[in-house]
Amino acid sequence: FLIRVADAVSLSIDRIQKLKQTESMKEQWESTFNSMSDPVVLIDENYDIIQSNKVLQDKLNKLGSEGSNRKCYSVLFNRDTPCSHCQRGKNFRTETTGSAKLTFEVFSQSLPLDPDKPPVYVNLYHDITSQLEMEKQILESAKMAELGTISSSIAHELNNPLGGILSFAQLIKMDLSPQHPLYPDVVEIESGVQRCKEIVQNLLGFTRNPNADKIGTVSLKETCVRALKIVELQTKSLGIESVLVCPQDVQVQGHLNLLAQGLQNLLQAAIDRITEKNKTTKSLKGRLSLEIIST
Repeated sequence: FLIRVADAVSLSIDRIQKLKQTESMKEQWESTFNSMSDPVVLIDENYDIIQSNKVLQDKLNKLGSEGSNRKCYSVLFNRDTPCSHCQRGKNFRTETTGSAKLTFEVFSQSLPLDPDKPPVYVNLYHDITSQLEMEKQILESAKMAELGTISSSIAHELNNPLGGILSFAQLIKMDLSPQHPLYPDVVEIESGVQRCKEIVQNLLGFTRNPNADKIGTVSLKETCVRALKIVELQTKSLGIESVLVCPQDVQVQGHLNLLAQGLQNLLQAAIDRITEKNKTTKSLKGRLSLEIIST
């Protein structure tokens, strides 16, 4: 009898130990599952959320009383239908709807828990919106650097021919009297060449090595004019009006080229913002206004 009782007690103790080990492993798994900062959900073939980590648990608890709208695409992305790029069991990307669009990289893995039932899926949603924005900025910076190199080469190539055209135009102007019928045309040629040389000089100043300039007295009006001329072609093509308000010039200490580049970056950001607004509001007209205030 004692041997039988001992066997039963031993079996019970073994079961209790295994139960404790199982509960311990369950707690460790749940702790790991809930410690993840990205949403992780377990869904079935109907897109219903079976389980999720704590990132979504509060939101699911609010929907728990209803129990009718626990679809992953509804809880996570406020959609009425499954995501258009959804590929359960594979990795894919999807975006949220609304004004603030977020992009998620979804890592999906199928789990055939029961061979007689459809598999369930574990989905991890990683927000890559900031990453994509950073990649876009890096690409834009690379484009600007390459564009600066090309622009500098073109400007150097144009500088000499423009100087020759200007010299010949001025010589012809000197030989003609103001009453000559071709005199206004020569004056117009001289004015156009001067305009071209001014654009080339601004382009050279913008694309050359920023450390070429030394710290000195800089005119803010000249800095603003230089930055506006760099973006002038872009603003005109987009129909954006640019205005410089400068009642009196202000002198500061600094690098002329670096200040002009920094101001041009601000103007470019404003142009991009106006362009984005124009996509949603067709009647919006862009206007860039620079005002120098002396304090």
